[in-house]
Amino acid sequence: KLQQLIENTQRTDPRPIEEARGIRSLLDEPGSHYTVDSLVKVLGKGRSHLYNRLRLLKLQGKALEAVESGLVGADIGALIGALPGQLQAKALELSQPLPTPPES
Repeated sequence: KLQQLIENTQRTDPRPIEEARGIRSLLDEPGSHYTVDSLVKVLGKGRSHLYNRLRLLKLQGKALEAVESGLVGADIGALIGALPGQLQAKALELSQPLPTPPES
């Protein structure tokens, strides 16, 4: 699992949700000795990066779909993931660019 996570994080286009699931899996593995701090050293990523990835696992519904599809980046997704579930859809809506008015 660790080797797979290392390879995924070193790809040029790591999928944030997959990375988050890999991190959570290592942290939750029975008998695991991994902590966020030990994964920081092994993966070469900052603590904030790991915590932001873990925050993505709190995304629900359309917010989760938006991050998985790439419509919303991982940074915005992590901010939305910090919100209670009932506010995530509204935050997602507000994070989208306003439509450009047609030229007249």
